[in-house]
Amino acid sequence: MAWLDSRHWERTKSRMGGVRPVERSWNDTAREYLEHLFGPTAEDSCIEIRTRQNDTPGTRQLFIAHLSVLCIDEFPPDGQVWFGVCLCRRGATRRNIEELTWATCLRADLDAVDNKEEKIRGLNRLVYPRTIIVDNGGDLHAYWKLDRAAVPRAKLSRCWPPSIAHN
Repeated sequence: MAWLDSRHWERTKSRMGGVRPVERSWNDTAREYLEHLFGPTAEDSCIEIRTRQNDTPGTRQLFIAHLSVLCIDEFPPDGQVWFGVCLCRRGATRRNIEELTWATCLRADLDAVDNKEEKIRGLNRLVYPRTIIVDNGGDLHAYWKLDRAAVPRAKLSRCWPPSIAHN
């Protein structure tokens, strides 16, 4: 995820006039981003984070119950980092449908977007505008934060779009 490293800043600084509004560590930025997306982590849940070093097979999987322990400085500097958008059962050692506890957002992964500005304008015109858009340098990721957590395994979860918060 581009938001976890300094390369993201290099791609976005021109949009912000070249000045960061507030100096803070990348760890604080990552924690703030995930807290905004997930809210407080439920007592029964944790966030799944995966890392992979470029040109190396396999991934490292972490399950974090409290964002305060997240330290992105320990992740491979030449690698990739991503997270699951559904929370997992606290104590989980793998991610599957049985381990999912709550969904706090919906995500769309838009690969190989030719005209990002046009795609972002289109996302903003939707009936339920996106909450967050991440440009990772190649793809766009759009997130819709839900106004209340949904159970990902429930049949009612198919009705998520009406629950999207507009903030």
